Amino acid sequence: MSTDALDHRLLRALLDTAADLAELADTESVLASIVRRTRALVGTDMAYLSLNDHAAGETYIRRAEGVVTHAYRTIRMPIGTGVLGKVAEGLAPFQSLDYSNDPTITHIPQVDHAVQAEGVHAIMGSPLVVDGRPLGALMVAERRARRFTHSEVTIVESLAKHAAIAIQNAHRYTEALNAAGRADADRDHERQSLRELTRLEELSSRQCQALLAEPNETAVLNRASEHFGVEVELLSPERPTSPLRPAPTLPSRHTAGVVHQVVAPDGCTWTLVAADRDAHDWLAVRRALNPAEEKALVRTAQHLLLARRLRSARRATELEAGAGLLAELVDDSAGGIVRRRRALSELGLREDSQVSLVVIDLAAVPEPQFAERVLSPVAGVRLSAPWGGTWCVVGDRPDVPARVEAAVRHATEAVWQMAFLGPGEHLRDLPGAFRTLENALAVSRVAGGLHAVDASTVGAVGMVLAGVGEAGKDVTARPLAPLRDLPPQRASALRETALAYLDAGMNVAETSRRLFLHRNTVLQRLEQLGAVLGPDWHTPPRSLDLHLALLSAARDDGGAPGAPPARSQPRRRAAELRRPRERTRE
Repeated sequence: MSTDALDHRLLRALLDTAADLAELADTESVLASIVRRTRALVGTDMAYLSLNDHAAGETYIRRAEGVVTHAYRTIRMPIGTGVLGKVAEGLAPFQSLDYSNDPTITHIPQVDHAVQAEGVHAIMGSPLVVDGRPLGALMVAERRARRFTHSEVTIVESLAKHAAIAIQNAHRYTEALNAAGRADADRDHERQSLRELTRLEELSSRQCQALLAEPNETAVLNRASEHFGVEVELLSPERPTSPLRPAPTLPSRHTAGVVHQVVAPDGCTWTLVAADRDAHDWLAVRRALNPAEEKALVRTAQHLLLARRLRSARRATELEAGAGLLAELVDDSAGGIVRRRRALSELGLREDSQVSLVVIDLAAVPEPQFAERVLSPVAGVRLSAPWGGTWCVVGDRPDVPARVEAAVRHATEAVWQMAFLGPGEHLRDLPGAFRTLENALAVSRVAGGLHAVDASTVGAVGMVLAGVGEAGKDVTARPLAPLRDLPPQRASALRETALAYLDAGMNVAETSRRLFLHRNTVLQRLEQLGAVLGPDWHTPPRSLDLHLALLSAARDDGGAPGAPPARSQPRRRAAELRRPRERTRE
């Protein structure tokens, strides 16, 4: 099964399990559901869940699915021995590829006999831990040799957390019921505990329902803010509070489930709990919390982490769907017409729709999710997805290329290149349009720097220069070698005049108009070029070599060959706008 398929099935299983917890189903039913879903998701012969008997120092199997023998189903073993006992210690997930021959675990003869009778070879599991206390283990086993992947271990870990919550809920509920029957002197206190527990479960229920509707952080935080009657914030070194409200000093240790109370510079007490170990951010409430409220804040942190994982799984699914739609759009095979029409229908487009296309190379941008984060929200974007080693954008607004370029420039200082096609019926021949964009992107890469190249303006000369690339720079620069001995300002003026003269079809009047120079000035420069380069410099075939060399030099100065000056060169553009006044004075 692919990683994406596992992520999709994990998302569905987590949502179903969250729904079970939200409906306050009985603990045994929830545990049975978790064991069953674990076995189905990982695809193993059996799955089972154990609970720890700390008084006896043992862990025992409470729920099992797919186990055949009674001896295996009723295994009790000391915590720390075998695979089950090692996982039940609560330290980390663990797996054994071949239990009977694994020298890294402590074997118990009667347990080994039960394992052999069941025919088990590979075993893997994750501990059930709540508030740092190990409650048991969620295990899967196979009757053949098997190495469980990182994705499969993650699945078991995620479902183990749900099982731990269910067991914790059952323990707390039982404690509350027992406390309710105690002496009258303690009854008021116990009733308050029950109310707090009920509020906690109500908070969990509302947050789970919010996750079922839309897995995002905001929904979880809003439910928590309603519960506490004060805003619940996310703080990190990169995301402080408002300057008008001094933030507390964040703790140095980022441990899940541990509550901290710190005092900000303005004397206000903040209650903090780690939100995500990877993100290094904190859930924060701007007041001291009582123990029941602290538990609610810890529960909120767990739901926040679940929301992020669900959102990540959904993001991966949407990204895969976008790449699939793009592949169908560019499919020019015999059967591709039907798939292309289906993809267009899903995007709300037609073959004659006026769309803009952008292909952007972000290989030098270090952030893996940069394109998705920056490009997808751009106004007018109908499709944003990876394409080969680049990122593709399809938009239904004429300003989409400019908006994409502006978004990338604002978001990163890394080097990138971009090619685009303005509004047109590109969907009629999308494969051809992409070939045009890829060719233009090659021109942009050769030009270097930050370039947004209009693919419709890159002509044959531009493609020749792109094909030459870095390896042919010496060859293209050789015809201009005599100009290197001149003063830089004079050499630049002669190169500019020679390029304009060849571009104008060797027409002196047109050259004068393009350069805003007097005709005599142009003639003087042409004479100087003949003296430096030789009288045949403008005669084929030498003129073709010289023309390519001049275009290559212009490209290296910051302009894409065959295209207008790049928008990424504002100083160069400003200089060009000043030239008419300066040259008029000549």
